[in-house]
Amino acid sequence: MAEIKVDPDKLDFLAGELAGLKAEFAGLGQRIDDYESAVGHRKLADELHSTATNWSKKRTQLLADLEELAHLAEHAAQHYRCLDAEVAASIRRVSDPG
Repeated sequence: MAEIKVDPDKLDFLAGELAGLKAEFAGLGQRIDDYESAVGHRKLADELHSTATNWSKKRTQLLADLEELAHLAEHAAQHYRCLDAEVAASIRRVSDPG
């Protein structure tokens, strides 16, 4: 039988990293607007604006996906901790039925 090892702390860390990525991606729209005025060349600024507009359409879905993945990782960590506690309690009951 295959051995499965899960580290709930790493799942919690992953959830935090995913939430951080979501925050980074959420702030990109404002950053692109800030850069647009700094590029100095109108055609380049127009291309940057076009890219940002297209990106913002996809960014909405990406943000939702990152939030869902963070949520899943967090809940998986909680469930593995509960499962571990239940298995440990069962082993104690079998080992010491008194």
